[in-house]
Amino acid sequence: MQKQPNIGILMSVYKPDFDYFAQQLDSINLQNYPNAVLYVRNDFPSDTTIEPFVRKHLDNFPVVFLPSTKNIGYVASFEALVKNADEDVFVFCDQDDIWEQGRLTRAVDYMLETGAVLVTCDRSIIDANGEIIEASFRDSHPKAYEVNWNTGDDITVRAASSCHSIGMATMVRADIAKQALPFPSHTAHDLWVTLIASELGKVAFLTDCLVKYRRHGENVSGTLTNVATKQDWIDTRVAPRLMTAREFCFRFPNSIHANKIAAFAHARETGSVWFLFKHRKASPAIAWFEIALHIVPTPIFSLVTNFIKKRSR
Repeated sequence: MQKQPNIGILMSVYKPDFDYFAQQLDSINLQNYPNAVLYVRNDFPSDTTIEPFVRKHLDNFPVVFLPSTKNIGYVASFEALVKNADEDVFVFCDQDDIWEQGRLTRAVDYMLETGAVLVTCDRSIIDANGEIIEASFRDSHPKAYEVNWNTGDDITVRAASSCHSIGMATMVRADIAKQALPFPSHTAHDLWVTLIASELGKVAFLTDCLVKYRRHGENVSGTLTNVATKQDWIDTRVAPRLMTAREFCFRFPNSIHANKIAAFAHARETGSVWFLFKHRKASPAIAWFEIALHIVPTPIFSLVTNFIKKRSR
């Protein structure tokens, strides 16, 4: 890769809050990286205000708008962006977060320094008004494997079960992102790209907080979001990751990670406490949670999950 790679900033837009959208665009416009292009795909094409709004706020970078005729969902929308961009490095971008100044330069420098094919960074958490809730997500969640891995770690097996590089914090070499195509419809683009990047090369964690993740009413998420019963968990958390594991094993049958990924997926599918315990290293937090899920009576599980969700609001 050349010393100063060209960057494609990939943004999928869907019915944005225009105040938040303006702040995100302004933070991109303030980046001092010289070789970047912003690619935008509007996943709500009947809204014709998006293009002029973007052009109003972006004058420091070229902007390319992908043709869009229908709503296809965020995974397919990011897939279209990856297909059509042709820079050396891609950066995923959401519509309502904020980048710190130097976000691109610092991540590129770290990618070149480490030889990584993917770099993720730490993030701060802000509320709807832009006030900082958590200065460092990594520091605030020391037991979360997804944000407490280090540069050079082999995260492939764990990355098949949970996202280890949230999209808005991800920089990935373009050739690696294109090798991840097509994106499986049942797997978030960031989880899938991180998994493939870890399989194909070195991945890196930059502990600098280069982005601000906005937590507000429409995007609040968490481990137990939309989960009230055991069946909810199986349908929304287990089933999609089973398909992720199968897709990975289909595409990389000779991978040294395939057997462990398949074994943990099988353990989750069967709900066997013994199999979950045996293969717990594939994702300790998930394994222990699902062991408890299969031991605890359904009414108690529902009571506990509701209590946890209320406490986390």
